[in-house]
Amino acid sequence: MRNLSKWDFFALLKAEFIRSPLHHNLENKRFKVLALIVYFVSMFSLLSQAQPAKAQAVARNIKERKLEVGDTIPKELWELSLQTVNHPSGKKNILLQDFQKKLIILDFWATWCGSCISAFPKTKMIEKQFSENLRIIPITTQDQKLVSKFMANNDLIKDNKIWSIVNAKEMEKYFTIHTLPHYVWIFDNKVVSFSTSNALTIPFIEKFLSRSEKAWVEKVALDKRLPFIESIKNFGKTSFYYEGKVEGAGKSFGIYPYQKDLTNYYFTNQTKHEIISWFIAKLRKDIPIDKIHITAPNIAIDTEEWQKFIKEPTTTQLIVPKTEDLQSVFDDWLKLARINVLSVEERNVTISIIK
Repeated sequence: MRNLSKWDFFALLKAEFIRSPLHHNLENKRFKVLALIVYFVSMFSLLSQAQPAKAQAVARNIKERKLEVGDTIPKELWELSLQTVNHPSGKKNILLQDFQKKLIILDFWATWCGSCISAFPKTKMIEKQFSENLRIIPITTQDQKLVSKFMANNDLIKDNKIWSIVNAKEMEKYFTIHTLPHYVWIFDNKVVSFSTSNALTIPFIEKFLSRSEKAWVEKVALDKRLPFIESIKNFGKTSFYYEGKVEGAGKSFGIYPYQKDLTNYYFTNQTKHEIISWFIAKLRKDIPIDKIHITAPNIAIDTEEWQKFIKEPTTTQLIVPKTEDLQSVFDDWLKLARINVLSVEERNVTISIIK
């Protein structure tokens, strides 16, 4: 049976109604119209009953998906009762909504994570400086008994009067955490960032609180079970480098804008010699691309390595911040290709190929 649209379905109903005994038995035209309306309304109400189920399925998908940057914090997370240890006010449980008007940074840690624990004095100092507008909340999925014993015996935690949410396995429904420490920034009812401890600095937090400006680099949720490119697809700077011909990709190069703040530089099936020539011609507009002469004093021109350099195709893509200048993009590509540019003199480029 083929799928029918709503309107196809109604047309079919009308045809069936006209062929039905009910239609032929109704001689009065006004009664025929009324019967037709009743017939349609009845069938439409049956169809509409299916819509809530579909809406519920969509809602379930959203609910089951982990939160990402830009997502709204769901009401049930704000109201989730969270168990604590060493709370300064002696509270056994807290709600995130107690701090809803502040910038909240959830500091995911564990007793076995040395870098998490060594960062506590820094986070404590930062929270104290921005006490009116910021709350940094340590949080672990480990149980209360284990964490209490650990805290009671750790001098750094005792000296800094660190407290923590514990038994927070429920949080795994909302956040993807591959490495610790992991910091989740929440502000204005939304997830605004996932970061490492490098983002927790006074200048970064000042900029965010005063201008809502994110000056730090987002943490990459690197899932080691998948190709890394799957994890870094939304990262601020990504690269792809492949030596050998990519069949069917053609031979081309170019620059495209990518998303709002990024630029995409690509070279498909171009030799290293050709890519260097392209960059030099762009950077030194006084040197025509067909006049650029490239030498490599560390390899002989009759060797297989030199022939590979001037003949073997490579495919590269560099996605970088729009603000990055062309020289920096060239430097990024040279690192990928393992090449040093020693000098650019008039029309001669001297390079060194890293073995």
